[in-house]
Amino acid sequence: MRKYDQIFDEINLTCNDKVLEIGCGWGACAIRAVKCHKCKWTGLTISIEQFKIAQQRIIDNELVDKINIKLLDYRLENDIYDKIIAIEMIEAVGHQYLPQFFKTLRDRLRPGGKAYLQAITCPELNYERYCRSSDFIKKYIFPGGHLPSERAIRDALPPELSITKTIHIGQHYAPTLDLWYW
Repeated sequence: MRKYDQIFDEINLTCNDKVLEIGCGWGACAIRAVKCHKCKWTGLTISIEQFKIAQQRIIDNELVDKINIKLLDYRLENDIYDKIIAIEMIEAVGHQYLPQFFKTLRDRLRPGGKAYLQAITCPELNYERYCRSSDFIKKYIFPGGHLPSERAIRDALPPELSITKTIHIGQHYAPTLDLWYW
């Protein structure tokens, strides 16, 4: 929950915000945001299982009037939002589709809005080779996925979007996984 709260602080989430979450998983981020900030939330997923579980969790938490989960590819969403969140979803986009991903963010974000992107990235030094090869992560963790480099992300941004802050959270992964395991 602390991770979600930090994200909400970064984007200055308020009760007046209309939020889009691309890759909403099982709805945990949406539920936390709406309970704490009373905002309106739309979550997108292409996973039928995640959609079903998220829907049930929203019903169980009596938040049906505040959270809308859609079984929909992010490129097909057509509403405008104050804030957009994508937590470790960009890894499923692929290098060649990064410009389209960010164009979609730009088109769905109201002028002056904020987006929060959390990504597992590939070090720039290895990126070219990574793009041409297969590795453990591509084979076992994200089959068909792709970890972009920070430069690949910057290069894919349309001129209307800019990165205002970069936070490196890799040092937190091992302790978090250790806590989950035990």
